[in-house]
Amino acid sequence: SKATVSVLNCTTPTKPMVRVAVVGGGASGASVVAHLLRAWRTAGCAEALDVVVFERDAARPWWGGAAYGTCAAYHVINVPCRGMHLLEQDTDGMERWLRGEREAGRVDAKWGVEDTHIPRHLVQRYFEAAVRDEAAGAGVEVRQVREEVASITALEGGVRYCVHTAAGRQEECDYVAMCTGNFPPENIPCRGGAAVFSTSRRYHKDPWRLFRDETAIPKDAAVGILGSRLSAIDTLQCLQRRGHRGAVHVFSRKGLYPKENAGQTASPAYPFAEEVLAAALRSPPSAEAWTVMSDVKQDGAAARAGTAGSWFATSEVDAVWRRLLAVCDRMEAAGENWQRAVDALRPYHNKLWLAMNTEQRRLFLQAHRDEFEIRRHRLAPHTLRRLAPFLANVPHHRGGVAGVAAASPDAPIVVALAEGPKVTVDHLINCTGPQIDFRHTPPSPLFAQLVRDGLIAPEPTGIGLLVDPISGRALAPDLTPAGGLFLVGPIRRGTEWETIAVKEIRRQGSEVATAILDSLRARGAPAKL
Repeated sequence: SKATVSVLNCTTPTKPMVRVAVVGGGASGASVVAHLLRAWRTAGCAEALDVVVFERDAARPWWGGAAYGTCAAYHVINVPCRGMHLLEQDTDGMERWLRGEREAGRVDAKWGVEDTHIPRHLVQRYFEAAVRDEAAGAGVEVRQVREEVASITALEGGVRYCVHTAAGRQEECDYVAMCTGNFPPENIPCRGGAAVFSTSRRYHKDPWRLFRDETAIPKDAAVGILGSRLSAIDTLQCLQRRGHRGAVHVFSRKGLYPKENAGQTASPAYPFAEEVLAAALRSPPSAEAWTVMSDVKQDGAAARAGTAGSWFATSEVDAVWRRLLAVCDRMEAAGENWQRAVDALRPYHNKLWLAMNTEQRRLFLQAHRDEFEIRRHRLAPHTLRRLAPFLANVPHHRGGVAGVAAASPDAPIVVALAEGPKVTVDHLINCTGPQIDFRHTPPSPLFAQLVRDGLIAPEPTGIGLLVDPISGRALAPDLTPAGGLFLVGPIRRGTEWETIAVKEIRRQGSEVATAILDSLRARGAPAKL
């Protein structure tokens, strides 16, 4: 099908041009584009800027991605909207936009300004408005292309790149920012009939597509949900609000649902970070040591790739996470706001991840990740309370799934449990979380090509890709930073554990914009910098 191309702020350049391709039109892409446009205008660059953005999902609204592309009002953000501003410089950007929309009557007055957990589609609308305003302010043309990028080739030894789409379009670019967001989950193991199951019309690999189609699952159908984290909760909310009457089953390894955020009351400071590090580590690192661990040119790069010893003993790293969970359990049992303890350690998460070697990362992933993630990535207040009447009739099967099978593409799906009897469902929804292992079967042909050509490097434990945490440049297998290939958002998790929230995506977009302008300086571009 013919691709749809839309243009923000159409211009006719009359001077030399710098072209930047952004692969992904979700929140990560919005951050890169907005920060680049703001930086370009502020720097007074003499060259023209051409930005082309590629989005593979034809039905998804621009700048919403998977999370903010949902139109359901009951899918709300998990944190208060006061921290959702897109640009680093505009700390009240989200609040100003929301206030203006309320005054104009385009947003329901019940959505407050600072502490409200607003519907996610409002965040998409704000991101869209912010990008549009930055394009107009900078006088820069932004082309939005709804085509899937099939491959990216390096030109002139990696000085420039050529982006190839599945529809045959080619764009030669000076810089490329990979902002692909979250990919659908990995497929689950089949117990015979794998070819049949792969064509099943009752297996839904991408739950986000279901939210856009109310007729995909009949209300009386038996439904199975693989996974019990945030996307599973979104799916359960969807079924509840649509008045689903059929049986619903949830399958997960540990039987854990996410915890909730505390209410809107302010929490006093809690010296958890200092307490946990002092209790777990024989000598908490100095500020200088943290800096070294974050510098791709020094020991942090080796630790990140698992090729050198960790800064800590494995027993110390294990103790950090055990201490965290113990403190949370103690505070929760006492009725205290345990969420502030988790949040106090958040500034150290990326530093601890960088400091761990491959063995220590595997230990964390196997022993602590599940308990940590349900406390770190929390639900909006009262979500589980509203879901409680629906969940009361939803059995949660613990122990994981051994395999699935279907007799034909239109037949019910049989779920074989690792522990317990088989369960037959009419529809199966995969909510196990995004695919982030790029080692053996990358989540798309594009990333398979990039891995094969040595332009990017998977993290050894299968958690995302390696990236220079200072500039955002992709790292090759030999840890050499790419000249103009940048990674933003969830795919950076190989280097930065905290990389999916707006706070981190905002920072990364700003860093990429700065790195591009610095690169142009180094190339001698004629700009008033």
